[in-house]
Amino acid sequence: MSKIDQVKHQVVEMMSSHVKEKIQLEDLAEESVLLAKSELLKKITTKYRSLPDWVMAYFFGYVDLTGFALLDEQQEHILLLGVFNQRDEILRTEIFENQDKGEDK
Repeated sequence: MSKIDQVKHQVVEMMSSHVKEKIQLEDLAEESVLLAKSELLKKITTKYRSLPDWVMAYFFGYVDLTGFALLDEQQEHILLLGVFNQRDEILRTEIFENQDKGEDK
C-alpha cells in the first residue's frame, strides 16, 4: 500500500470515529497542495514546531469536517494526521514518532 493510500485510510478512520458513522473514501472531497510551513494553520505549527519548511498537505472534506495529512515534500514519510472543524478547531491529531527525522511509526 502506498503512503498516500495509507494516509487516506487512516484519515477516513479518524473522521468516521469522530462522526460515529462509517465514512467511505468516495464520500470525501479531496485536495492536495505543496505548502510552506508558514501557510499552515497557526494552531498546527505552534503545536508541532518540528515540521519541515515545506510539506505536502492532503485535505479531505466531509460535511463540516476536514481531515488532513501532512507528508514530507517527497511524500515518503507521514508526519501528521488530523481532523478540524469549520471553525478551524483541531478535534484530533496523530503525530508520527521521530517526525524530525522523517520516520513514521
